[in-house]
Amino acid sequence: MTMPPNNDIPVPARRRFLLNGARGVAGLAAAAALGTPMGTALAASYPLSPVLTEGPFCLDKKLLRSDVRSDSTTGETTTGFPLGLRIRIFTLNAKGKTVPLAGAYVDIWHCNALGYYSGETNNGAYDASTVDWLRGYQVTDSRGLVRFVSIYPGWYTGRTVHIHARIRLYDDAGNATYDQATQIFFDDDLTDIIAAKPPYTHDTQVRTYNATDSIYNGASNHSEIDGVTSDAGDDLLATTTLLPKRCSASIRLVIDTSEGVAGLNCPTSADNSGGGGGGGTPPTPPS
Repeated sequence: MTMPPNNDIPVPARRRFLLNGARGVAGLAAAAALGTPMGTALAASYPLSPVLTEGPFCLDKKLLRSDVRSDSTTGETTTGFPLGLRIRIFTLNAKGKTVPLAGAYVDIWHCNALGYYSGETNNGAYDASTVDWLRGYQVTDSRGLVRFVSIYPGWYTGRTVHIHARIRLYDDAGNATYDQATQIFFDDDLTDIIAAKPPYTHDTQVRTYNATDSIYNGASNHSEIDGVTSDAGDDLLATTTLLPKRCSASIRLVIDTSEGVAGLNCPTSADNSGGGGGGGTPPTPPS
């Protein structure tokens, strides 16, 4: 199954609902049939997006690309339902208003349709340590926007469906001034639809849903700053459009650059055995 060029992926305008604490979107099945947006994020009482753990499978591969479906060396492509992902990064100006943030380095990584990560042995269940599919980064444009072409993530026991994201900023000397991680989530009803399609039907790992995922229902790592003390995933739900042959997703993330550099455990080696951290040389920017 092929995807159109990245700039041809139609992602409709974001549609947010003020739910006052309720989750979900009424009429999701009907929306899917019509190809209209589904999934929602709660209107946060504070504008900053939650900061969440980078997890054990964070690798600093520095792969500048928008299409992350293939291994950068062999060209091997991991199969799954095509996903176009748009992420917009905002920050707060001196008046506390949200403004697009240009020049931010945004990495994503996630598991394949069977719940396995590249660059990992996956605890001995599936050795993908020599490949790097479903990893890559882009740099935000003047609208704070990056785009990725990927597949809809699979799942593994203990975690709901999610995509990891890492946002970095650098000064003129190449030193990291902001380095934080978060996660992007999807509506469970949408995942139900995708899970009925191959190759997801071959995943034998027990599926965890948003309602029972500890990260989704937990607090932000910076709850003292962003005020998100529980249900962080509610503020990190992607808005999605399901079409017959692809899914489009978008999310808006608001960061506070004063949160600084986190001590992330994202080694640069493929065996994921090292330490790593939040600083270091920036990835190669686009020319």
